Amino acid sequence: MAISKSEPRLPAAPILPIPKRIARYEVIDRLATGGMAEVFICCERGHAGLERLVVVKRILPHLAVHASFVEMFLAEARWVARMNHPNIVQVYELGEDGGAPYLAMEYVPGSSVRDVVVAAIEREIPTPIGAALGMIAQACAGAHAAHELCDPSGQPLGLVHRDISPHNLMVTAEGHTKLLDFGIAKATEVADLDDKTRTGALKGKVHYMAPEQCKQEPLDRRADVFALGVVVWELLAQERLFKRDSELDAMQAIVTGDLKDLRKLRREVPQGVVAAVEKALRPKREDRYATAAEMRAALLEAGQAAKIRCDVDTVAAFVKPLIGELHSAREAGFRAAAVERTHATPPGEGGAEEATLVDKPTRREPGAAAQPRTAATGSAPKPATTSTTRRRLPWAAAAVLGLVALGVGAFAGAQHLMRLGRPTLVVAWAPIAERDMLLSDVRPLIEYLEDELDRPIDTQVTGSYDELRQRLVDGTVDIGVVPPALFVLTQKEHPDLEALAVKLVDGSTGSDGVLYVDDASGITDLQQLRGKRFCYADQKSTTGYVFPRAALRKAGIDPDRDVISHISGNHIAVLRDLAAGVCDAGAVYSGGYLAADRAGVPVQRLRQLAMTGRSPQDAVCAGPKVPVAFRQQLKKILLTYDGKKHGSMSGRVERISGFAPIRDADYDNVRAALRADGRL
Repeated sequence: MAISKSEPRLPAAPILPIPKRIARYEVIDRLATGGMAEVFICCERGHAGLERLVVVKRILPHLAVHASFVEMFLAEARWVARMNHPNIVQVYELGEDGGAPYLAMEYVPGSSVRDVVVAAIEREIPTPIGAALGMIAQACAGAHAAHELCDPSGQPLGLVHRDISPHNLMVTAEGHTKLLDFGIAKATEVADLDDKTRTGALKGKVHYMAPEQCKQEPLDRRADVFALGVVVWELLAQERLFKRDSELDAMQAIVTGDLKDLRKLRREVPQGVVAAVEKALRPKREDRYATAAEMRAALLEAGQAAKIRCDVDTVAAFVKPLIGELHSAREAGFRAAAVERTHATPPGEGGAEEATLVDKPTRREPGAAAQPRTAATGSAPKPATTSTTRRRLPWAAAAVLGLVALGVGAFAGAQHLMRLGRPTLVVAWAPIAERDMLLSDVRPLIEYLEDELDRPIDTQVTGSYDELRQRLVDGTVDIGVVPPALFVLTQKEHPDLEALAVKLVDGSTGSDGVLYVDDASGITDLQQLRGKRFCYADQKSTTGYVFPRAALRKAGIDPDRDVISHISGNHIAVLRDLAAGVCDAGAVYSGGYLAADRAGVPVQRLRQLAMTGRSPQDAVCAGPKVPVAFRQQLKKILLTYDGKKHGSMSGRVERISGFAPIRDADYDNVRAALRADGRL
């Protein structure tokens, strides 16, 4: 049976700064960024000190110019805003700010069903049958309310969610379950939208799609019934139902009805419950429940027949001891952040002041142009302090924001993250280039890893190479993409740091160190660099520090006495400084020239003076606290990555084509250079 391929990717979203406010809502932090929109946790302030937390979903600015996306977003807003049901997240307002439409929605002090299951797996607690049925019964009630929505004339809209999954079901410690994110919903019966939203593009999470959705046939409410069936099956089994080696294999299993036997995985599930669940999962839609309300009734009846309670209190009895304290701490952190912003705001400013930034200072704001320098010293003005991830929050908020993002959680696979205190995998890069450029380039890889690992990833760029090393060792970073010299030095002190794979850039596991000068300088020999200013990327950079110092020393030049050192901060910054006349020479990796050209640096005036050595590409390393089982899982996933297929070959800095096994002999040049520098 033929399975359609997914549509081409949308234009990559730029990495945007967190706004101070969106319309009248003060932004506390960004919770997530998807393909269409950003989601923020905000504070709404009213008269007489009235305030409340709200979630604001704003369409990405680079998509605001596309009428079809704006229309889809506004259609979602109009439909969802008309829903008033306890099992659907409430929409407060539809507005526009700076030309970008937004939705202000209810803040749900809970976690996704996905997060709940991860916590249960970590504690080796099977999901109580009554709690699973209770959560899905509530979700069915919310879905049915949406399906029954009518226009002002009383005509059914035929609304279909199309993306029901554990990610989009929120559950509170009090046991209330709410359906959220109608971002790809479709009104099947609205004449003026039908042509524009007709099937033809696969939308939604593949592993929760109905067979007719995989085949791109017209959809009705029974597609959501199927997705609800998948979720309740996975709640009971604590295992993925349609997880296969590829999305194509998963869709084939869905279309052919290739179900695992729930009773073999969990024998205590009553046969009546299994039958009720499996009816929702039948490949032919006419064989499923006709409505979500019918499915709800069947699940509750099966529970009642087995004398299993499925009410809200049963759900709360499971969820509250599991992660109730986390819910309370997270909400307290958000509220503390809102209070801090109030106290930090000058009178009359209305909360518009930017919050203080944290983390180590870098040479300039990420992604910003070079700062003006004085001709006498060539030095830059005092750098602004930057944060790799978010603005400063009070300690309580900072702690909980690192734990859970609203509506984004983790289901199966890397369960070690709960042991590390976070359901989100933290992956960090050394600052080899400007932060925004680097994060934009690695987005396709991160999306691939999120799908394969089935969990969200917090992608960061540290302020320095040393910061990456420290955070990897202390466990605040789970996985680090580590330059070779930094890897060698760190592994010497921490032998339990494991390199899982090495990057392939344009198919190569290595890169050459290159020394550049300004073509107009007249420098044609390394000996002419005596007394000159030399730009380095970072003191732990291989091609940007270790190799050029070895090359100078080989030429009889003492890099500590015979040249003036200047640390630029990253490879692109080295060439920018060189082109601006800050330095007389600079060293980067071989791909740095092309990356700088793409970043707008006038590299045409630069000339290659010497090659400094061959280095491995950066290694993907697991921190000492990451369990061995997860390391092996991630290694396997990395070694099957195809950058050409997944879109990471078009980057300006990180043109990652894949990954290869680590070969220790490839680091011999690096070790020799470090020994010559007295650092190993």
